[in-house]
Amino acid sequence: MGRWIGRSLLPLLLTLGGSAVFTPGLVAQELADSVSARTTTYQEALTTWRAAVTARQAAADRLGESVEDIDRARRLGDDDTLTEALRRAQSLARENERLDARVAEVEARLDVARQGLIEALDARLAQLERMLQEATDPVEQRRLDAFVDDLQNQYAELAQDATSEMAALPDFYPALRLDPRDGPSEWEIKAQLLERKARTAEEQIEEARGEVSRLERRLQLQRLQQDSRANRDRFGDALPPVGNRLEQSAEAIVADTTGVPLDQLPFDQQIAIWELYIAQLEALRDQVTAQAQEFRRRLGRRAVVR
Repeated sequence: MGRWIGRSLLPLLLTLGGSAVFTPGLVAQELADSVSARTTTYQEALTTWRAAVTARQAAADRLGESVEDIDRARRLGDDDTLTEALRRAQSLARENERLDARVAEVEARLDVARQGLIEALDARLAQLERMLQEATDPVEQRRLDAFVDDLQNQYAELAQDATSEMAALPDFYPALRLDPRDGPSEWEIKAQLLERKARTAEEQIEEARGEVSRLERRLQLQRLQQDSRANRDRFGDALPPVGNRLEQSAEAIVADTTGVPLDQLPFDQQIAIWELYIAQLEALRDQVTAQAQEFRRRLGRRAVVR
């Protein structure tokens, strides 16, 4: 935290040196400008990513429906409908591959933009942390406290934009099971769908980990503010302590906070819930990956027999 300094700022910081680095003025303005510019870049990348994900989800839904059509036609013994459903599913599978590549491309740009913004916010956090530690004047402490409030809001906006609520666990289509009547075409389609489910779960895991990281930064900010405010109080203990992280298990926290909006819980409890969600996603990813590998194994065995 706070180790990053933008390349454009490094020569300036080295030139200023000492405590001047952490005084209001040019460096603070440079950091503020960096946050503003990177926020714009991030928002543009986020808009593009959302559009690509929406298109891919629509195509994935159509592919899932076509697999159900295949299963239905086979049960009814309708060969003509089965042939058409297989043709449509194969076409949709190719379209899904194209959209997967598109999402991967824009997601890579979004990751770079998000990381750039986080680095700019972290640089500002490092500056404020040093200033708060050195400030002794109550007026200056209150001014810095206001800056921390603003930074806290910016971290909150980033979290809200990226993953404001936990995404639903990827669902399963009823037909995605081994069927003795399936052949290579059905195995291939089902393997692709399961692999897509695994990729979706992995994407959600990465987003959730990013949310945990952001919450940890916000918890750090909260503790920084509590320390600063306590120092301004003549007794030093007017504010309640933040508390130790994860004093309860994640399951206990979920049980105790049912019905409470996630973003209204204390940061340490939010972190515990997100970590439980990550564990569930990891289990789901492993399950669908194993199922996809079984279909791939059958395809490989069929190819060897031929």
